[in-house]
Amino acid sequence: MQAYEALREQILDQTIKPGARLNIDQLTGALGVSSSPIREALARLLSERLVSFEPYIGYSAATIPDDAWFHDMVDFRAMIEGTSALIGAPRRDPRIIASMEQAFDEMGSSGLGQHYRKYRRFNDADARFHRAIVASSGNQVSAQVYADVQPHVHYARLYLHREVEEEAEVAAQHRAILDAFREGDGVGARDAIVAHLASVRAHLIEKVAHVRAISAPDAGRPKKR
Repeated sequence: MQAYEALREQILDQTIKPGARLNIDQLTGALGVSSSPIREALARLLSERLVSFEPYIGYSAATIPDDAWFHDMVDFRAMIEGTSALIGAPRRDPRIIASMEQAFDEMGSSGLGQHYRKYRRFNDADARFHRAIVASSGNQVSAQVYADVQPHVHYARLYLHREVEEEAEVAAQHRAILDAFREGDGVGARDAIVAHLASVRAHLIEKVAHVRAISAPDAGRPKKR
């Protein structure tokens, strides 16, 4: 667990750059553990798609997906979450609403930070909020597929530069979704989710451009005259 958390944090903070090779021998020395927990950590990170593996080459930190991938991911979320809310909100399931309320409160009490250790609490609560939306429909397959995709894990690599204004905007959008669930308004919940995800899309595309720029091999080098 220690090796997994350490590697995950370094990948999400981009201390380990996207696409960088991960040498098991070097990692055992850097983290002070044997190769077994390193291999277990890499296998777990592979399942989260935070690392990639090629035979005869080994492990690398996953590259940042292209813009089309992020557009497709948001479209997928709008379809799954929007439909789930349309079905689930009118049920006014107290367990679902309680789960959303708890996650919403936790997001509100989480501080900003430039490292995953700081924004992890917000990110985890955000993920729980949206998983509750999907679970509200009662469709087990939708819930499993959504969990397998783990969109918030991928987004976490882009959250290093969140601003206070963006946090306030996200809070207002989540509040609108939660209020619609409290009122049992399926259409209102779906529309609030679609509006929220449109904002998510815009922020993600902006942030991914920034991450690619700072991750470029020549980033930070003085330009030749």
